[in-house]
Amino acid sequence: MSTITIPEPRSHDPLIYSGDLRVSAFWWRGRKNWGDELTPLLLKRFSHVDVVWAEHDKADIACVGSILGNLIKPEFTGVILGSGKLFKNGVVPPKATILALRGPLTARGIRGNYVCGDPGLLADELVTVDTKLHDLGIVAHWSDTTLATDARFAKYKPFIVDTKA
Repeated sequence: MSTITIPEPRSHDPLIYSGDLRVSAFWWRGRKNWGDELTPLLLKRFSHVDVVWAEHDKADIACVGSILGNLIKPEFTGVILGSGKLFKNGVVPPKATILALRGPLTARGIRGNYVCGDPGLLADELVTVDTKLHDLGIVAHWSDTTLATDARFAKYKPFIVDTKA
């Protein structure tokens, strides 16, 4: 019979064991933002860990949001799990452990073995829906004020999720 031993935590380990699995993560809280607020929910749902918020320079994980290069600085040495850049010239931290980047624009020029995909696309895994009520739902970025009224989507009579509410 084999036994599993849990090593003593080291500083800046992505998983800190203290009786329960816990991880510190950074997500933007400067303005109510539905996307960024998915970070603790997704980490808990798919990793089965307790998540605590930490300042960007003390966090072990950066997950959802356009936070690389502006909020998450080049000195970050934690885990990047799907974050993206807000600005084209934003820097993806070179000493971070990159497991996923949000998309090809963020990944441009970044070497390594990682996947591309926005963790926000997993949001539907956080809820149970018994009956489909709409053909199209639009969850626009908080700064996008025109997507909800875009004529291309009008024929679907979309349900607009107000991310600023």
